[in-house]
Amino acid sequence: MGAIYSEVEITPQMVRAAKEALYESSRWRPTRGAIDDNFVRDLLAAGLRARMSPSSRSIPASEELGNLYQAIGFAMAQWQFVEAQLGRLFVELTKSANSAAANSSLFAVHSFYSKMDMVNAAAQQALAQQTTLMSEWDALYKTLDGNRQTRNNLAHFSAIVRGDLESTKHVYFLQPTWFDLSNYFDKESKRYHFEDVKQFGFQFDVTSREIEKFTLKVCAAFAAI
Repeated sequence: MGAIYSEVEITPQMVRAAKEALYESSRWRPTRGAIDDNFVRDLLAAGLRARMSPSSRSIPASEELGNLYQAIGFAMAQWQFVEAQLGRLFVELTKSANSAAANSSLFAVHSFYSKMDMVNAAAQQALAQQTTLMSEWDALYKTLDGNRQTRNNLAHFSAIVRGDLESTKHVYFLQPTWFDLSNYFDKESKRYHFEDVKQFGFQFDVTSREIEKFTLKVCAAFAAI
């Protein structure tokens, strides 16, 4: 892999700061004092030289890179339908006479995980006597949580190229940024090709439709009471 960063001197202060950052990670606390300075220096140098792309300015444009960013945009746009349907479900579960107020309350919360908890709390109360619906919601909640983690990865991962940019033998991926040194040691870190990202968009669409169908079941159950 060629460098996109000019040579940068790795100072002792940088090494100490990097070691402290690693030691603060729960994965590295037991190894305090065991990480070699040369190892950290080499790691810093490799990170600085790695081909990483916070924006398309960092690496040359290509059709594959365009496909990756297009897939990210598609997936993130589909995610909005997941949030919209979750808002509709929340309104129905709370049986609010003022649907706009209930919807606004949910969307006043910025964290999607917290939104899920709000809807889950409403479901636990509203569906306490509806065992079949409650089981369906539990499964849907797990699906939502998986989708949430995927969405967060799409939002926070970096575009990284593998291979020689000067030839056709290179591939772009989304994966955890190497600027966070702890990611370097994560052997289970995910890596997404643009085809993977595109499928995530379709998954988000399916999830939003599943929430919509579930909401209709909830409405029918309440009407029958």
